[in-house]
Amino acid sequence: MLPCIESIYSKNKNGYAYYYDTITKKAYLHHRFAYCEFHNVSVASIKGLCVCHKCDNPSCINVDHLFLGTQQENIADMVNKERQAKGETQRSAKLTEGEVLAIRGSSLSGRQLGEMYNVTESTISRILTRRTWKHI
Repeated sequence: MLPCIESIYSKNKNGYAYYYDTITKKAYLHHRFAYCEFHNVSVASIKGLCVCHKCDNPSCINVDHLFLGTQQENIADMVNKERQAKGETQRSAKLTEGEVLAIRGSSLSGRQLGEMYNVTESTISRILTRRTWKHI
């Protein structure tokens, strides 16, 4: 695969670059605009679809690295590449990996553990049955 081509335009907090089209007077995600220009389609014609990155570099505009997909396909691509947030890296995480391991090794009840770690008893149950925190 050819190397990434980095957009020179300003980026948002997630690293995606924006391109301002002087003809339409609109700002577009640069990789979406590049994909549409290369494939000679309008940005409006791909509304509801994602322009995904094979390279996982959000500021890349190399059209060889871009492909069109649904949101579900984009998420499946992320999961297949193991790029999804897990455990402590999730913004909503209330526990650390160490705490999860301590919960799994504890002989206390789910209610007691929930009170100790300030989470619900059902959260403790999901940890113990490995419905959550599966990666550890």
